Amino acid sequence: MLGDPYAWIGYVFYSLIGLSVSNCLFLITLLKITVSGILMYLYLQMFCRDRRIAFVFAVLFMSSGWVTTFIEQPVFLSFYSICPLLLYGTEKVLREDKYVPV
Repeated sequence: MLGDPYAWIGYVFYSLIGLSVSNCLFLITLLKITVSGILMYLYLQMFCRDRRIAFVFAVLFMSSGWVTTFIEQPVFLSFYSICPLLLYGTEKVLREDKYVPV
């Protein structure tokens, strides 16, 4: 949990603001799902020119069965929110042969 940035956000909510653990977990889960949707929307804009189509598929990604399966295990949702970044990096390497951001 130390390497998970969302765990630190939850710790700040718990220690500084004084939210209960269950409320922190709810907010962090909501944040992870929202971040995954935003990043998938940005990733899908590479492939389609119509922003509405990218939005629809980002919402489908946000509400997929994977989220509903792991909604009670929030550690796995951290990977789910980072997954569009991994896909973007893979596409950048495959399309442009760039291993370093320039």
